[in-house]
Amino acid sequence: MTLSDQTFAATDEAVFSDSGLPRIEARTFELKIVKRSHSDTVYLADDDSSARPAPGKIVLLRRENQPVMAFRILKVYPERRQLAAKRVRHYGGNVRLEEGETYSALERLSDMKDVPTPALDQRELDDFEDELELETGEIWSDPPVTNVTQPKKKEVVDETPPEDMVAVDYDPELDSESSPPPSGGIDDDFDDDDSDGPAYGIAAEETALFEPHRHLISVGGGWNFNMPWRADSVYNAGGVRYSYALKRMMWLRSARLQDAFSYEFAFFAYKPIFNQGSYTVMPVTGSFRYDIQTVKSFTFYLYLGLAWNFVSPGPDADVDTGNNLEGLRSAGGFGMLFPFGPNWNFRLNAGSDSVDLGLALRF
Repeated sequence: MTLSDQTFAATDEAVFSDSGLPRIEARTFELKIVKRSHSDTVYLADDDSSARPAPGKIVLLRRENQPVMAFRILKVYPERRQLAAKRVRHYGGNVRLEEGETYSALERLSDMKDVPTPALDQRELDDFEDELELETGEIWSDPPVTNVTQPKKKEVVDETPPEDMVAVDYDPELDSESSPPPSGGIDDDFDDDDSDGPAYGIAAEETALFEPHRHLISVGGGWNFNMPWRADSVYNAGGVRYSYALKRMMWLRSARLQDAFSYEFAFFAYKPIFNQGSYTVMPVTGSFRYDIQTVKSFTFYLYLGLAWNFVSPGPDADVDTGNNLEGLRSAGGFGMLFPFGPNWNFRLNAGSDSVDLGLALRF
């Protein structure tokens, strides 16, 4: 049984339900999507109602009383009347929300523990705030925390229910963290829905991605090989590679090893000089790459593809020599990525097409 109108609708039928399940205090408000991250998982939303759910809370977005997506609140911007949230589950194929759309949000109020933002979510939030700062020119991240220790004030809890509070039935997915399941309760089945991480009541366990960024661009230089295999078929070359991760955690999904499948394009250039003249050779390679990543973000990969040599002959070049340099050839080998800073890696590539060293940036 999926999430239904009866479970989440703020109606008298839900308030006075005689199903025997415990009722949950909740409130509804509207959220308008302002911007989404490049990964489509973190969203910035207008909260004109000033509901300001605390970070760590789970809110359910609905359209026409149908569940669309569940968010975990990452950060609240009171001065902007906005909040940042991460998608933790989507319903009915709604994997991405469009900017400018408005949704009805439902937040459970009672029995909710304060939960710190996971490290992976914090990294995604930091990247999203960097995007916002580049786009708006404004400061979105928090200022550095000083070492001054302030006395902790005792929090006064206002137990007066807000005006927009409603009571809804117990839900096994949203309420499993803090409310005990009722005797004889029936668990909901979410086989048709997808989860993007722990919802602290939606998912009990998360295996965090070692590397949340899908894009990788690298620049380097080394030795490029050409046919036929002779000593004079090795040339000093430089170039750039770009890859995009199509699929992550296909077979390796543990907290120690993960894998990814990517496609990659490479463009190199070198200038061989013979007795028959000089040439500019520009190999363009397309390949598929399989990565194995460790918890320290070290990556070992295998790749296989094809390369085509584009040749630009000099004024004194020989046509036959140029034709020998040009053509299709195989490209395959292995490589390694060694992280040394935020998103930065040293890269070693060794294959039938080239052996090169360089710097790689994930984004």
